[in-house]
Amino acid sequence: MRRALSGALDVDAELVRRAAAYPPSRSAELLAASPKALWLDGASARASVIELRAPDAIGLLARVSFALTLLGLQVVNARCSTLGVEVVDAFYVVEPDGTLVDDPVRRAVITRRLEQAAAPWNPLSP
Repeated sequence: MRRALSGALDVDAELVRRAAAYPPSRSAELLAASPKALWLDGASARASVIELRAPDAIGLLARVSFALTLLGLQVVNARCSTLGVEVVDAFYVVEPDGTLVDDPVRRAVITRRLEQAAAPWNPLSP
């Protein structure tokens, strides 16, 4: 973590190296499944909760975390689970000013970006 934060480690290159070391072992049906991000309204009074379901993959949490950062969201809590070859992650997020995410247009953008970030990734593609 220190090396990554200081810039001494190229995180993207490390993820590519690690992904190449693992042979594909996932079922074709699950890999073909599209990630889904769902808003769980009412799950928390202090944060907006997004549940993400996607095929598990090396670097998935890093890509999703990066997407949340680029969207300007603060993650106040996260619960990450792997069930077989699928992840079910819940992110408790707030806007930079600490408020809930309640604008429907903003939610649609966040949903689309998270699903893109969680899409099956081929480290050998450009």
